[in-house]
Order: sequence, then structure tokens, then C-alpha cells
Amino acid sequence: MLQHPTIAERVLADWRNRNRTTSLVKLAERHGAERRDIWPSTIEFTFDDDTTLTITGRGRGHRVETGLP
Repeated sequence: MLQHPTIAERVLADWRNRNRTTSLVKLAERHGAERRDIWPSTIEFTFDDDTTLTITGRGRGHRVETGLP
């Protein structure tokens, strides 16, 4: 059974609430995410609860989305 907030949502909330700049990639990897790079500029992380965190774009123009299984 899926519990809310999901791991992906918790990672995103933790990243947004930090006072100093921290890599979202490092936070996702600390939570045991499996990384998949999709050319040209997308990174998708899958967590143990089968939720996903998708980063599209680079720099200031990036977009972050969470997904359910």
C-alpha cells in the first residue's frame, strides 16, 4: 500500500526546504533511488515504493516532477 507523502515527494520537499544549495541528485541517491538518464536532458529516479522523480532540463530552466507507480 502506498503511503503519502511518497519517498519522491519527501525528497522533493526536503530539497525545496533546505537553506543552502544542495544537489537534488545527491538527495535522491541518499534515499536509495535508481537513476536512469534519458538523452538529451532528463534524469529519472525510481524509489523503493515505485514512485519516480523526474528532472527535465538543465540549470535555471529545469523542471521537477514526481510520479506515482
